[in-house]
This record gives sequence, structure tokens and C-alpha cells, in this order.
Amino acid sequence: MAETLECPSCGAQTEPDVRNCGKCQRYLKSELECLRSIDAAVGIMKRILIWWLVVSFLGGVVYIVTRLR
Repeated sequence: MAETLECPSCGAQTEPDVRNCGKCQRYLKSELECLRSIDAAVGIMKRILIWWLVVSFLGGVVYIVTRLR
């Protein structure tokens, strides 16, 4: 017997493998889709953090070099 899920919008019981609620037709994301979107967001944040660190480091180097002259 498959476990049923509750629609977050209207509260109707839905099957876990459907994409839309049968009552209100709201799009239902699966757990896997949620994890993929979180993974994508974390990847973007990693890239932003790396670029911020590189630019900050280079800015610090430029500041130190100009102060030593």
C-alpha cells in the first residue's frame, strides 16, 4: 500500500507520485526535485563565496603592495 501525501495548499490526500493535486491542481514538487533545487542553490553560493574570497585576497595584496612603496 502506497503512502499518501497531503497537498500543502488545500490539504487533500494525494498519491506520492503525482505531479498535481487532484483537487486544486497545485503543482507538487517531489522530494528529489526539492533536493536538486537545494543542491543547485548551494553550488551557486559556493561559486559566489569562492569569487568573493579571490577578489578580497587580491584586493588585500594590492593594498599591501601600494602601502609598501
